[in-house]
Parts: sequence; structure tokens; C-alpha cells
Amino acid sequence: MKTTNDMPAGVMTNSLPGPETVQRPALIRMPSAELSGSSGTPAIVAGSDFVGGGGGVSFGRYLHSLRRKWLVAAVVAVPLAAIATLATWSLQSKVYVAQSTLMLLQSIPQIVFTTSDKELASPYETFKKTQQLLIKHTRVLEAALRNGSVNSLEIVREQKGADLEWLAENLVVQFPGNAELMTVSLSGDANDGLETVVNAVVDSYFLEIVNREFDKKQKRILKLNAELVKVQDELADKRKKLRSLTDSGTSGDLHNLSVIQKTTLDRVDKYQDRLHETQLRLIELREEYKLLTGLEAAPEASAKLSDAEIDALIRNEPAWNKIDDERKRVVAHIETLKRNSKESKHAELLEKPLARLKVLEGQLAAGRTAFVEFLSKPAPGDHTLEQLSRNIDLLENTREKLNAELKKAQDDAKAAGLTSLEVEVVRDEITRLKGLVDALSAEVRRSEIEMPKELEITSGRIVRVSPAVKPRPVKSNLALTATVAAGGLGFILPFLLFVLLDARHDHINTPTEVTQGLGLSVIGSVPILPRRVMRNLGGSSEGDKYWRTLLSESVDAIAAVLLRGAQPGVSRVIMVSSANAGEGKTTLAAHLAVSLAGAGHRTLLVDFDLRRPALHRVFGVSLDPGVNEILRDHQDVDATIQATQVPNLMMLSAGRWSRTGLSSLGTADLQALFEKLRSAYEFVIVDACPILPVVDTRLIGQHVDAVLLSVLRDVSRAPRLRSACELMDLFGIPILGAVVTGSSQELYSHYESMKETRVVKESSVV
Repeated sequence: MKTTNDMPAGVMTNSLPGPETVQRPALIRMPSAELSGSSGTPAIVAGSDFVGGGGGVSFGRYLHSLRRKWLVAAVVAVPLAAIATLATWSLQSKVYVAQSTLMLLQSIPQIVFTTSDKELASPYETFKKTQQLLIKHTRVLEAALRNGSVNSLEIVREQKGADLEWLAENLVVQFPGNAELMTVSLSGDANDGLETVVNAVVDSYFLEIVNREFDKKQKRILKLNAELVKVQDELADKRKKLRSLTDSGTSGDLHNLSVIQKTTLDRVDKYQDRLHETQLRLIELREEYKLLTGLEAAPEASAKLSDAEIDALIRNEPAWNKIDDERKRVVAHIETLKRNSKESKHAELLEKPLARLKVLEGQLAAGRTAFVEFLSKPAPGDHTLEQLSRNIDLLENTREKLNAELKKAQDDAKAAGLTSLEVEVVRDEITRLKGLVDALSAEVRRSEIEMPKELEITSGRIVRVSPAVKPRPVKSNLALTATVAAGGLGFILPFLLFVLLDARHDHINTPTEVTQGLGLSVIGSVPILPRRVMRNLGGSSEGDKYWRTLLSESVDAIAAVLLRGAQPGVSRVIMVSSANAGEGKTTLAAHLAVSLAGAGHRTLLVDFDLRRPALHRVFGVSLDPGVNEILRDHQDVDATIQATQVPNLMMLSAGRWSRTGLSSLGTADLQALFEKLRSAYEFVIVDACPILPVVDTRLIGQHVDAVLLSVLRDVSRAPRLRSACELMDLFGIPILGAVVTGSSQELYSHYESMKETRVVKESSVV
């Protein structure tokens, strides 16, 4: 067995528990071929995760693809976008645009006055939309096409009868920037009289629409003048009628008419009162005459009246009824007191009401007796009836005279009232007509002053700013849009293409994808070390110390997982492999062996990647003799094993490749080799070939305790890793778990905190 006691510079104390504290190298340089496609050298870290972790989400897979391919996509996208932009711009044809500009003022200009048509002007936005539609009205376009200078143009003749539809479709009327300016434009591929067509349309617009508004203003003034004459004639008629009414009275003064009307109304009220009194007196005398006439016819009738008949007659006497009503109220009051008071209080509370009741009953009894005596008296004589008859006749004559006087007074009052009312109505009408005459006169005067003198102004709001001139070739807005779209598509398309192609490979992006998608237990993660760290591994800066500490803790954490499952006194053989080459298996095997040896366990690292050996270069040992020589030439195992710079770590190289050695993997010699190694060491770490490309790993796996899979983020593919797991299950090889190579921001921040704590402690010691 070859040995060496030389230890490299830059060692550190191992923190895993073991039989003794030893020293080991802080970092192992790995061949670049082992990490093809990665950006640095991996270091193993247990229990960590990746930034943006979480698998199984399609959108997240595309984001990871963009993260991997953005740089190469950008390198392709930038020149492609430039080429697409230049090509699209150069292929766009030139466009000629003829344009005329009009100004639409927000308010109607006024010289002195504000006329009523200006006060009723439509809102500005409505006015703009209306003019925008009117300028493309069929009447305007037809008038423009009838112009001799227009219908002779080649661009119009080419339409072959569809010139109206062509002009309506291509004529553009708009308000740039929502300003007061309205542009009328027409575009075409060639300059063939476009400005002539535009100017003809604008001229027709003024002729058919604008100038008609001018005519409307003139007609409005004529109509106002006619209405003014009509109102003036009506005012003259009303004044004549007023003079006629005032001349028919005693005075033309309205105050005297009011006094006459009031006096007449007072006479009417007086005659009505006297007539009312006469009628009441006449009714009383007629009733008395009727009663006396009945008593004379039956002088003994009163003696034969019963008590009920007497009670019925006496109820017609107001005095008797008044006393009887009061008696009823007193009786009701006594009943109320009895219900609402205690019996012991009755005597006190009812004393006054009972006394009053007694007085009222006495008065009623006396009144009844007097009434009966009145009825028992003999009937009056004939002279009394004759007197009553004469009085009744006299009152009837008086009533007839009062009725005649009342009717005459009412007729006088009506005549006086109508005259006064009619005078008031006529005077109010005259006042109204005078106001209307004044308003119409003022409006006519203002309209005449404010009447536009230029035919190219409608209501003072539309002015031609500039006519269309011979157009120059320009690029259309559509060409600019197409150019921008082509450039954007040329820039985005490479990103989409690279992302879609990369996403189809289904790379492993996070440890969660391994756990949830494949059902493997992830026992550790491997952050990728920056290249600047790899170029200066032996440096003494704080950064270099930080990365060495990170590596040491990472390796120890993975080793701790293996030590926890190992039984005392029983060796354990662990095979480290991957689905395909270049996924970090050799790096994982080397660091794992170093960590176990640093913990004080006798460890052997075997390079069973017979086709592409690499571990001999990592640890600076000879390639041969090795496994190939043991299997092919039956060399002594102990003599083939070589010592490394790491205490307790021995190494068995792969040896010189030969087909004879590979063919021996299926023989009993391989079984004997593993039995001897298992008896000599506590841990045997086997770096095997990738699982899918060759059969070697499946044969070697029959003699190990378990296989540890190495997964390289952004390189390993889920379908291939799944196939590798199925092969291991098919051959009955237990899978210990997987270690994912990648980076973790959470991990880095954790160790950054450790570094700061260590620096503080060192400062305090000093």
C-alpha cells in the first residue's frame, strides 16, 4: 500500500464527532469535465433549498428556462430585432398626404353684443363632431367631385364610378391633440392631384354648409323684422282699446273707477242684509199665525193632551232644552265620580253636584207647570189674527221691493267691475307688448351689427387656416407601427424560442421537483461556488475563509446523514452515481469521502468509473494499478490501495482501461473484491459510472448497500432521472436519496451571519 504524509496548506479542524480531532483539506479541486455546463465548483450543503424553489408549476419552469437562456437569447434577439426593424422600414412604401387646416373656435366671436343665437350655440365637443360629419356628407363630396379640375384627375378616373365611395373612405377628418384645429387630409401612393381633391372638398364644405349658415342668419334678421312690425301693430290696437274704455267712464282715471265699483258693492251688501232680516221675520210671523189658527179650532185640545204629548211639545222650547241639557251633564258627572272614587269619598265629592241637580230638576218642573198652564189658557181673539195677517202682507211687500233694489245694485256693480278689470287687462297687455317690441328691436340691431361680412365664417366659429399644398412623401403611421411591431417581434421571438426549447428538456430546477415529482428524498443541496473563489482557494481574505467554512459545513452535514444510519462495527458501502455524465457525481463522492475520513472513520474512496476516471487527478495519486488491474491481473488489493493527503482516507484508482477489466464486473472476482474492502474499512465510497449510458453501475450496484444520486440543477433532466431510478428498482439496488447541486440565497445569508459572529468574537479576544 502506497502512503504519503505530506499535508497541503490551508487545512481546518473537522467539526463532526469522531474518535479524535483530525485535520483535512478545506477544499478539493475537481476536474472541469465533471461539471460541464455549470458556472463553478459545487460544495455540498445539507438541508438547504434554492431561491425560487417549488416544483411542479409550469409557469415556474418557464421562468427557470428564461433564467438559463436569457443571455444567449439576448445575444440573438438584439441583432435580429435590429435587422427586422431596418428591413420592415425599408420595405414600407412611401405615402403622399395632402392636408388642409380649418379652425373651429370654442366660442362665437362678437363685435359688441351677444345675440340669442350665440347664447343657444351647441357645446364645443358637439359642434366639433357635427362639423366632422358634415364635411364628409354626401352632398359635400358630390359637389367636390362635380368640380371639373377634380373629375379629370387620374386618381379619380381610376375609381371607375366608385369615386364617391373611394373619397368617403379615404378622406380623413380629425382634430390633432383635441385642439381647435380640424385637418382634412387625403393620402395616396402617388402625388396625382391629392391637394386639388382636398381643396375642392373644403370649398364644397363652405359652399354647401358654411355659406348656408350665412344665409340662415340673413333670413333670421328678416324674420325678426317681420315679427317686430306685427307686434308694433298689435300694440297700437291695444292702445286704441284702452282709450275707448276710459272715455266711456266718468273719468279716465283708474282710481275713480275703483271708487265707483266699491260704492256699488257696498249697496249690494246692504240690500242683502235687509232682505235676509225681512225673510226671517216673515217666517216667524207665519209660524205664529199657523199656531194661533190651530188653537182657535180646538180650544179644548190642551186639556186632552197626554204627558208624552206635552213632553214632545215642550222640547221645542229652547229655554227648557238648555236646562235639560245641563241636567244631563250633571247626572253624567255624578256617575263618573261614583265610578272613579272610593265609596267613603262619595258624600264629600257629590255634595255640590247633587245640590246643582236638585236645583235644575226644580227649574224643569216649574217650566213644565208653566207650559201646561199656558196651554190651558183660552185661545186669543180674532183681532190678534187680523193683526198678524196684516204684518205678514206688509213684510212680503217689503221683500219684493228689496229684491228689486238688490238686482239693480248687482247689475251696477257688475258693470263697474267689468270695466275696471278690462282696463287692467288691456294695460298689462300693452306693457307686455312694449317689452317685446323693445327686445325685438334690440335683437335686430345686434344681429345686424354682428352679421359676418365674410362668407367663409359660419356663426363666427369656422375659419380656413391653410389650404392643401403639393404633398411630400412621408411614412404612414401604419408603417411606423409595423416597423415597431417587427422590431418587437424580432426581439421577443428568440426569447420564446429558447425558453420553449429549454422547457421541453424538463430540467431539474429545485429540490422540490425531485421530492414531489420523483418521490426521492433530498438529503442535501450543493451551491455552485463562483469562479473567482475557485481561482483563489488558498486566500486569507474574509471571503475566502467564508467559502471554505461554507464547504466544510456542507460536507459535514451530508456526512452526518450517513453516520446517523450507520451501525457501530458494521461497514457501509455507498455508491455515488447520476443519471448521465456531467451531473456532479465525482465531486459528491470525493467530498463525502473526505468528510467521513475527517470524522475519524477509516474510509476508502474507490474510482469505479473505469471508462472516464478522474479521482486520481483530484487527490494526486497514480491512475494504476487500480480496479482494472485487480479484476484483470488479479493483483493484490492491499498493494493497489494508495494513501491520500487526508488522514484516514485511502483511495483505489480506476487503473488502465481494458475490455477484460469491464467484462470481469459480472464475475465472482467483483464479489470477492467488495467483501475484502468491506472487512477492511468502515466506509467505502464508490464513484461509479452514470446509470443510463452504460451497464457498469447496475452490476456494481449488486454489491453495495445503497446508491446516492447526484442531481445537477439546470443540467439533470427529470425523465432521465426517473428512468435511472426505475433501473435501480429493477435491479433491486436501494436508493439512499439524492443530493442536488445548486445555489441558495438563504444558505448564504445564514453563513454570512456566522462569519460576522466569528469576526466579532476574534475582535473581542484581541
